[in-house]
Amino acid sequence: MLLGKVWYNGRTFAGGNRHLTKYFNIVQIILSIAVIVLVILQSKGGSLSRMFGGEGGVYKTRRGFEKTLFNITIATMVAFFVFSLLSVMFQ
Repeated sequence: MLLGKVWYNGRTFAGGNRHLTKYFNIVQIILSIAVIVLVILQSKGGSLSRMFGGEGGVYKTRRGFEKTLFNITIATMVAFFVFSLLSVMFQ
């Protein structure tokens, strides 16, 4: 099974590699905090009801900083997903 063994520099990491798991967990915590902050930064209006879907709005195209923030959020979420998979693979 591919997920059971990962080859790295001619060696097999088939589990029990605690050092990598520890670092992956630290990176996951940092990325999760970053995702939370980025999502909160994207919420507009400042009210709690709007943040959780209370007020409907008009669709608007993202431009400038909003678009950059949106793309950074997506990249951070993808990185979190990849590190989650790696963390499971190296356990």
